[in-house]
Amino acid sequence: MKLFHDYKAISFHAFWSRDTSKVIKEVLNKKSKSYATHHDIFLRFLNDKLFKGQGVLNKEFRRKGKTYPDLLIPSKIEGKEYEIIELRTHTSELKYLRRELNKREKIFAFNDYLYFAYFLRRGWKERNEILKVHDCIYYLVIISIPKKTEKIPINELEAVIKMGAENFNKKVAEESGIDSEREELLGVDNIFKAVDLERRLEEKGKQLKEKEDLIKEKEKQLKEKEKEIKQLKKQLDETRK
Repeated sequence: MKLFHDYKAISFHAFWSRDTSKVIKEVLNKKSKSYATHHDIFLRFLNDKLFKGQGVLNKEFRRKGKTYPDLLIPSKIEGKEYEIIELRTHTSELKYLRRELNKREKIFAFNDYLYFAYFLRRGWKERNEILKVHDCIYYLVIISIPKKTEKIPINELEAVIKMGAENFNKKVAEESGIDSEREELLGVDNIFKAVDLERRLEEKGKQLKEKEDLIKEKEKQLKEKEKEIKQLKKQLDETRK
């Protein structure tokens, strides 16, 4: 599922449920853990979900010191064939927003948009643990920042984006059916480490349950053996009378 909202020339997009689960799984299943590999996965996701596959991904081998476009999208401006997007994906909500905005002069010298992406997770308000009763646990939020914001003072721009993100996150929570009294959307420091640890924990939990079931079965067999031995002793005692 997805949600879209415009906020003072800056647009917000959110994806959750199968969409987000699929892209996280794809990243985790890749043998290569390089930034470039993960970056390309997110670019394909962005192109498919926001531009219906109409964008052009740069497949050229990247060389150090040379600038490459992340994604070319069909332009709505007359006389301009494409607009260029640069994608920055972080897993710590808006923690690194300021760092990326500090680079905007360099980014917008080559690109028309900066797309800043981050993850949220659904969690309990009272306990610091992730919900396991919903299929929809992780959310991917993408903020589209156009070149025309370049001249806005950085403090003002950062404040507008954070205010927009706060309002948007509330809309996402409402749209995805979060129980506002018991649940909330939380930032994720390292989404892939968190998901991997959860997966390993689940596997350990399954293994533990299998061992517990095996022990119970052994105990059951042992009780049956003890019952059989008692019966045999009883029969033996009766034969000696």
